[in-house]
Amino acid sequence: MRIFIAASAAVFLLSGRQARRLLVVPGRQVGSIHLGAEKKLPDWLGKPDSSDAGMMHAWMMWRRPPLSPYLTKRTKALDIYLVPVPGGDGPQKQIAAVYTASPLYRLKNGIHAGSSLQTILHHFPTAKPAGSLQAEGGEAIRFYDDVSAGIAFEVRMTPHKQGKGVCTALIVHSCGAGLKQMYLPLPQSLPQAGQKKHSHKAVR
Repeated sequence: MRIFIAASAAVFLLSGRQARRLLVVPGRQVGSIHLGAEKKLPDWLGKPDSSDAGMMHAWMMWRRPPLSPYLTKRTKALDIYLVPVPGGDGPQKQIAAVYTASPLYRLKNGIHAGSSLQTILHHFPTAKPAGSLQAEGGEAIRFYDDVSAGIAFEVRMTPHKQGKGVCTALIVHSCGAGLKQMYLPLPQSLPQAGQKKHSHKAVR
């Protein structure tokens, strides 16, 4: 009996440790990827599969990145937005936003890619529409941004059901600096909506 209890506790502790490593904190981090001037692109991500850059701003994009330096399981799309360090006079960049389509990254309140729009707006009632686009196949993708909290949500709207939708990605950004303030448009892969190639449609 003692052996069983000890083994169960070890599994629980391991699960808790993994959950902390995949924690999303609005305005701060996605797992072990932190926003900020002193933060560099994590080595464990490897080289990005593609990028989009202009005027010293850049989106770096991974299609099947590992979850973390501790969890090598591959997951869904992850994009990192780099901007110049304020006041800097060199090529140094800082991480200003992180986009993840993986349902394994979760906020403390449980919200993740896969949560309903209703649940998101319950926890983030100040999240406002911040743009939309149409995926191949005609599905509408809308973005809801809680600018002050530092998080936005990509939502695939449910056809013929007004106000219903499912979150397909989380976007953590600096508090007070929302999607509409990005110099480069948010890149979209939209694998859930049927697109096979990375699209660079702007959020409008």
